[in-house]
Order: sequence, then C-alpha cells, then structure tokens
Amino acid sequence: MPRLLFGTIALVFSLALLFGLARPAHDGLAASPATPTPDPIEATATALGVPAKCVVQAFGAVDATPRASTPTPATAVGTPAAIEITTGDIYFFPCGVTIPADTPVTLTFQNVGTADSTLVIPALDIHADVFREGESRSVVVDAPPGVYIFYSDAPNQREAGRAGILNVVAAGTPVATTPTS
Repeated sequence: MPRLLFGTIALVFSLALLFGLARPAHDGLAASPATPTPDPIEATATALGVPAKCVVQAFGAVDATPRASTPTPATAVGTPAAIEITTGDIYFFPCGVTIPADTPVTLTFQNVGTADSTLVIPALDIHADVFREGESRSVVVDAPPGVYIFYSDAPNQREAGRAGILNVVAAGTPVATTPTS
C-alpha cells in the first residue's frame, strides 16, 4: 500500500512538472518559462515584411519601439531634402529612412547591382519603372506622418530582402507602428 501511494504521488508530481503546474526552485529561484520572450525587432520586421536591420535604421531604436526620430531637414525653405539610397542585387541601403512629414523630399535610388530593380511605395501610389545597373530613379515624397513600406517588385526581389521602411514623422507626433494603407 505505501508503495502504491508513493508511486501515485510521484506520477502526479511528474505530470504537474510536465504541464507546468509546479516548478521546482533552484538556488531559491523559480525555473524560467519554457517560451522565450520574442525579439521585438524581429517581430516588427516580420509584421512589416522587411529585414530586421530596416526596423533599426528607420526607428533608430534597438528595442524597435517606433518613435519620431530626427528627420533629414530641408536644405532651404521650399527646397526638398534629398536622400540617396543604394540598391544592390537584393537590398536597399539604407533600408530604413526617416523623413519629415508634409515636406517634399527627393529619394534617389541608385542601382549598383546587376539585377534590374523597380521601386514601389504602394500606400503613396508611387511606382518607378525598371532601372538597370548604373541607372537611378528619383521620386519626390510629400506624405503625412506614418510608416510606409517600399520595395522592388521585380521577380523574387521583395522576398529576398529588397524592401525597406520609410518613416515619415511630424515633430512631436507619435509614429504609427504598422504600415499606412
């Protein structure tokens, strides 16, 4: 009888451990949870469909908390700021760019790769035609605050990582954490 009771107690305790109902203490500390905390940068990148480095470049934060960072200022009143972005075979650099809201900003994309590229910013209805190695395309963006995704819609390019984030900020205004549609 005591043997059966001991076996039953051992079985119940084992099942409790297995299903996380009881956690043994080790050196006075409870065991850590089985599921790790998700990486906020990776989670944001996955949600936006861009490489993780773009999240850090666009928001300037290692914790991937989107916030208004200092935009590139206009060079003179009425003159748009200009930002150059290099595009290689399967990347944009930088792939995370912050610009001021409601201000014309010229984005120039220079293709240094051998693969053809395009530029699409769907939420802003911007589509630049194919540009080949050594060619560039410029677009002027004058957008309200928000997070916009840009990418190349050439075959298999976006899936391979040729995508980025355009973080459009107004001074003192919180930035959206999801793409503006």
